[in-house]
Amino acid sequence: DLSDRHLALKIKIGGQPCAPSLSFDLGQDSAAARSLYIRGMLARGFLVSGQYYVMGVHQESHLNALIENLDEVLNAVAQIQEKGGLQAEAGGGTSTPGFARLA
Repeated sequence: DLSDRHLALKIKIGGQPCAPSLSFDLGQDSAAARSLYIRGMLARGFLVSGQYYVMGVHQESHLNALIENLDEVLNAVAQIQEKGGLQAEAGGGTSTPGFARLA
């Protein structure tokens, strides 16, 4: 379980099995962590938000690639958090609802 491997990020997993959600319970650093996670996944070719929609067309290889990349991105976010740099690294562009923030 990814949340168990990244305890310091205080990841909250919710939703339904077909549409799990991911969020950070880091107080005022939550938005910065979310922004860095979204940017990291986007850099790896995954357009994500806090909600994942698993569909019939997704193959096991797609899910494995998602989980592998998510684990690596969360490692990077955790390293930034450990140094106390989430806010600085995220800059002023913390996440907002929808994908308009990426434009």
